[in-house]
Amino acid sequence: MITYKGNTTPKVGDDEWYELSSTTLPEDTEIHWRLFREVDGEWIKVDFEDIGRKIRLEFSQKALGERFLLHAYTAKGNRLTSEGLEIIPSKGEAKITDLLIRDSSKKATKETYGFGEQITVCVKAIDMQGKEVTLQIWDKKVGTEAPKEVPLWEGKGKIPLKGVLWFENITLMDVTAMFLGKEKNYYLTLSIDGKIIDAKKNTPLKLKGFQVNKPSLGISPVLVGTPDRDFSLKSEEERETEFTIELLDLKNNPIAKLEDTDDIYYQEEFKITVKPDRKIGKKVLFLNIKDSEGERIANNLEAKWEEKTERFECKYTFPLSAYNEEGEKYVYGKYKTVNNKLKEFELDIENTLKIKNANRKKENKYVIIPFTYKRNYEELLGLYSVKRKINNQELEDKCENHFIKGNYKTLVDGFTKELNKKQDIVDIKKLVAEKASELWQLAVKNKNTLDDRPLYWTRIQMQVILKRHPVFKNDINHNESTVKMGNDLEKIIRIFEENSRNYNLDFSEVSTKKKVLITGFDPFQLDPKNDQNILQSNPSGVAALFFNQEEISDTFIQTMMIPVRYTDFDGTQNPKKGQGEGIIEKYIKPFIESKKADAIITVSQAGEGDYHIDTFAIARRGGFADNMNYTRKKKSKSVSDDSPETIPTTLPESFTKGKSRAIYWNEYYKKGKRFYSGPGGDYLSNEIFYRVAKLRENFKSDIKTGHFHIAMIQKYREDLIPTKIEELIRIVTNTLEEGFKEI
Repeated sequence: MITYKGNTTPKVGDDEWYELSSTTLPEDTEIHWRLFREVDGEWIKVDFEDIGRKIRLEFSQKALGERFLLHAYTAKGNRLTSEGLEIIPSKGEAKITDLLIRDSSKKATKETYGFGEQITVCVKAIDMQGKEVTLQIWDKKVGTEAPKEVPLWEGKGKIPLKGVLWFENITLMDVTAMFLGKEKNYYLTLSIDGKIIDAKKNTPLKLKGFQVNKPSLGISPVLVGTPDRDFSLKSEEERETEFTIELLDLKNNPIAKLEDTDDIYYQEEFKITVKPDRKIGKKVLFLNIKDSEGERIANNLEAKWEEKTERFECKYTFPLSAYNEEGEKYVYGKYKTVNNKLKEFELDIENTLKIKNANRKKENKYVIIPFTYKRNYEELLGLYSVKRKINNQELEDKCENHFIKGNYKTLVDGFTKELNKKQDIVDIKKLVAEKASELWQLAVKNKNTLDDRPLYWTRIQMQVILKRHPVFKNDINHNESTVKMGNDLEKIIRIFEENSRNYNLDFSEVSTKKKVLITGFDPFQLDPKNDQNILQSNPSGVAALFFNQEEISDTFIQTMMIPVRYTDFDGTQNPKKGQGEGIIEKYIKPFIESKKADAIITVSQAGEGDYHIDTFAIARRGGFADNMNYTRKKKSKSVSDDSPETIPTTLPESFTKGKSRAIYWNEYYKKGKRFYSGPGGDYLSNEIFYRVAKLRENFKSDIKTGHFHIAMIQKYREDLIPTKIEELIRIVTNTLEEGFKEI
């Protein structure tokens, strides 16, 4: 038996040893260790791996109270035990654990730094949050008491909650040494309440200069914060200049602070204004913007002096590529998406820390937090990882990226590029109408590689890109990730849906042949957290793509693709309840009212190997969650309270004759009898059947309408298999061919 040995509640900051206890494990077994952290109920691998019979772990302050799981593996990656060792770090002794010198990236460390090179200093502490520490740099070693002379550099900061404090933008200048090519040692100290911490006293810092022909001698060493490009010394007056930063929109209105962010949309241009507290004799200031990881996204922005406003001004736009989409998380039960990992961007003026915000409050840094549209539930599923084996190699990618390849990716990239150039609503409408139509045509043109999923995921990604255009910032309810009704964005999304789903199809050029409209559905039940298949296709969607503009005998077929969303069916934005008319009445009604088709057949997914014609539809809903994770009240009526309880199919018996594999499913019961589940169930497949049949009865039309359930062709977590698609199309073709004989 193999068991773990080690402290399950180690104190943060302390070293602990962990090993396996086993009488069956050979001595020469190579043991690999991995550590996992609990995030939202799941174990996520952290950046730690070690090899050996016995390993050492030390948890930092930010690990306090977190749950970790330690697992041991063989060299081939096989887990040695089914259960790991659960570890919950506990509170340790309050202390400074590390004083580290790094370069400007906060990552690399070197033995010797150059004069004029930026460095950062990292202080790591245990259980000292809120405690103010002072970092000082001296040109000689110090004793237990701080020298009376002034240090060459000094900075103060408070230890944050996670125990890691960074002193940044330290540029080292010592004219005496740097021009003589000498190396010189400096020493760092940390102090609290004026007392130097002995354990971190005289941390060495070595600088190396360079030789010039005529060195400037007699100048005392100075350490100052300077821009990368400027190695000259600043006067005391200049170094003490304080700047007030204010952000403005392009109409010169102050940009408001929202609850968690600034009112700045990614890709939205805005103004940065910098007002010095005195005249500094410059026409340009150089501004830098870096993210919370220390990576610069804007370097040496030129803010020019404006005499009218007596400020330095420049324009800037946060690129959408800087947005942390991976931080988005859907909150089940609240029908909303949050992003608790929004990036904070720090703005500095020529690397100085002497900044005030617009309220005149002194800050060490000026932080800007832009925002953008957060994906809704359906859109967010596209970010789940998909693992696939290609040439015996396991590859991982986002679900939507996995399906958006080749011509689909070219379409998305072109759409994004063109959209970003446009600010006029009319131009955006034209672009959307054109690209959405291209998407539908791309999906239906290649019938040798049938797959409805690229159409589905490409439509979703393109609509997310559209919603993140800054011109639509105010057309969105950002708390709910929904589009407000009646505005430009809502109308443009409607155009996108119409053209990419073929809602506006017509049979005007078909004269002598019979005309049949067939509908298919989007993929659904895709959420891996609900143990569903993110790779799921919908056989009815596959059929809709294949049969679009196909001819069978003397019949011409047109198709459209229907979303699996209650809001589209009943026109109600409420996530829990709704009733009324929607897309079926809007887009299918004209074919019945003006008899523009001879038959309308709605199609959806049934069980494996199951093909049947539903004998009747019911008025009531089961309320099962849709692709937005919205539900409807169980047993409620979908269209209106006075709708008939049941309506029969009028598809002829020929659909079940001859080569057809289909059967009539269930017999039609007396009109008026209440049913809570019909032959087609109580979900949207039954509902589309019911809505079309109700339109037929309302207009007393002799158009044939009904619903065809076709076989599911994917097993649990299975991908699409081409041979199953071919068999599906063959069976459906035979059924339609027989059925069309009596239309």
